[in-house]
Amino acid sequence: MLNLRERLDIAKNDGRVIGILLGRDKEEHLIRGIIIEVYEDYCVLQPEGSSYYGFKTLIVPFNGIIFAGL
Repeated sequence: MLNLRERLDIAKNDGRVIGILLGRDKEEHLIRGIIIEVYEDYCVLQPEGSSYYGFKTLIVPFNGIIFAGL
């Protein structure tokens, strides 16, 4: 079975839009987007509609990911 980093790396190479459920301070947020880069303990995500909202990428730490729908 692949770990989270390996699965995100595969999604990055495929260019698939994925959903990531993030949890922080008892709040959860679902973000859909494309993985730009995968590092040792975080990834860089370009959310859907990011140009509309005025930001380009998000840094997503692995320890904040509750679920990644790949």
